[in-house]
Amino acid sequence: MNIADRYRAFLANMVIQEYLLAQTIPSLSNLQADLNEYDEWFTDMSKPMSSFLDLQVDERDESSAELFNEMQQTFLNDLSVLYQQVTAELQDSGVFLNRNIAEIQMLKARLKGLEDRVEELLLQNKDTEGYYLFFTDTFNSLQYIDTLNTTAQIDLKAGIVAMKEGAGGNTKKLNLNFMELTDLRFQVITRSEIEGATGAVDKRTLNAFKDGDDVWRQNVTSLQSGNMTVELIVDIGEDIEISKIEYESFNDSAFGLMTVAVQYSIDNYNWFDFPSEFPTQNIYHKGVYTCNTTEMRYIRFTLTKAGYDTIDEGRFVYLFGAKHIDFYGISYDEDGGQLQSQPLFPAAKAGQDAYINRVSIEACEDVPPNTDILYSVSFDAGETWVPVSPINRADPKFPQVASLNKIQLEMSAEVGTTAIDGVVGAYDIALDYDAEVVDAISTTIWRNVGEQGVVSTVRKVQRGWIFDDEYYSCYVWVENFYGLTIDMGDTVAELDGASITGLVTIPYGRHFFRTRQHNWRSLGTLTVITAETKGGTITDSIQGAISDKLYPFNHKYLIEGIPYDTSITTWDNQVYFGVDVYAGLRPALISSFDILNNAKDDDYVRFAKRGSQFIVKYDPGTPDVANEKFKIQSFTSAAENLPETVIIRANFTSDDGSVTPILYDYKVKFDPFYEAQT
Repeated sequence: MNIADRYRAFLANMVIQEYLLAQTIPSLSNLQADLNEYDEWFTDMSKPMSSFLDLQVDERDESSAELFNEMQQTFLNDLSVLYQQVTAELQDSGVFLNRNIAEIQMLKARLKGLEDRVEELLLQNKDTEGYYLFFTDTFNSLQYIDTLNTTAQIDLKAGIVAMKEGAGGNTKKLNLNFMELTDLRFQVITRSEIEGATGAVDKRTLNAFKDGDDVWRQNVTSLQSGNMTVELIVDIGEDIEISKIEYESFNDSAFGLMTVAVQYSIDNYNWFDFPSEFPTQNIYHKGVYTCNTTEMRYIRFTLTKAGYDTIDEGRFVYLFGAKHIDFYGISYDEDGGQLQSQPLFPAAKAGQDAYINRVSIEACEDVPPNTDILYSVSFDAGETWVPVSPINRADPKFPQVASLNKIQLEMSAEVGTTAIDGVVGAYDIALDYDAEVVDAISTTIWRNVGEQGVVSTVRKVQRGWIFDDEYYSCYVWVENFYGLTIDMGDTVAELDGASITGLVTIPYGRHFFRTRQHNWRSLGTLTVITAETKGGTITDSIQGAISDKLYPFNHKYLIEGIPYDTSITTWDNQVYFGVDVYAGLRPALISSFDILNNAKDDDYVRFAKRGSQFIVKYDPGTPDVANEKFKIQSFTSAAENLPETVIIRANFTSDDGSVTPILYDYKVKFDPFYEAQT
């Protein structure tokens, strides 16, 4: 309202007061006539009515108390209007300032989200090692391994970690003591300036394949330096299933580094690379090659030296050989084994303490088909484990960055509502929750929260769901960091806007689920489910046998779950596990000014924070509105309660007991937060 309109309103109020003081009720025409007189006389109400130029007393005029009082009243009227206008302007300024502050906070939240995304992308980039601190373990010692919580097999010579092998005597190291010289063939591939290869085929070559301490050493001399390549072909004599080969070198400074490539054949004509991710390895101590059990008869080792080892009278001598070359047909333990690190921490800067905000892992690994290595990290000394996929995985199952601000801090119990003191509108209501304890930007409000087995309605739709245009929808929360796996069969639904069908995993976190009405069917109120059959008959402790015509692909219960008897821990037929929270709405944050003044009375998808209150729109006239429940969810802040250490865990699994995944080394990259020491 501008000052002219405010002056006009002031005069109208003054006229009405005069009529009321005279004990007269004015008609609308009387009021209009009086106000028109003011408009004719006081043509510009944006200016003061009083003026010192109009207050002149002519010579020999008599002093008039009435004129003096009128003059004072005119000044008072002008000051009163100015006071009202200034007060209103200050109130509006305060309201808009609060609104702008709220908008700034929301923009900061969006900016923080973008910064977090940039940091996560940088952590996933392999070329950011100069930007981030990192730690690497190549398993040459047990210094960084928590041996009490590690059950996987660690080979310090080869520098690898693999599944435990040989439970119950199932390790099968192939017996090659029967081999003869005729089963071996050695030749030099590099022919340029070769002077000789002594002892090419003799009993010393057999030493590598037989039990005992004798070794195989092979010298190749040349008149010039450079790369030198030789090969050794082994004929096992029959087709044998092999899943691992170990090539142990001499491990001394005189022998040097050697590259060993392994191939196999059935007919000594068609050759194939050893079916491992790393069929060629640089070996100083030991190389380990694993694969799914594969039939082999001929094994070819191609050995390469990048330079000579010694010089003898002007000739360049290359040393080849091995302590042991062992072939295995292995059966691994079903539990696979686990690797767990000691607490790892980023280096502190001078005068500053280092804390961890987020981490990523890069792994050098060999993961054959039907095997896996599942990585997880703990920021709280092993209490909570967060799964993470290596940044170099082509098909990551889990997030490739573990961030503290993505971990839930608290999920409240059901929250009710209460009227707001001095409420602006009848449809504004506060949640019974102390909003001071959380940051509104990082807070999620779950509105119209559902409950297993409960079919009461909210706004005429079952609690926890929204029905619109033949679709049922809800927001869901999955608490398990490894997600919730459900089987939807041939039925189709939507998760976060993408179609899903068959066996799917809903990842950890918040999601939006939607399905067509014909995939959703209610069985009524459920209390305790005591039995469930593949035919779709569910036995309730009160209702008895209930037929689920959509079983086992009823989307309602795939999301909600059903209240199974807690005494029953495992069922082959149990399919309706459900998410941890499902709710019809997840309101977005706006300013308190907008929620109170601009939001519509039925705008249920907005909320605001005002002081210590969360405010939402709420219709007290709707018959079933009392059934509506809320939950408040908050998350860790990226700059509060940060840990100083992180623990890395790797769990080895295999569906084929004859093959193991192998971890050669890993690199953990830290995104540290530095704080000045006190």
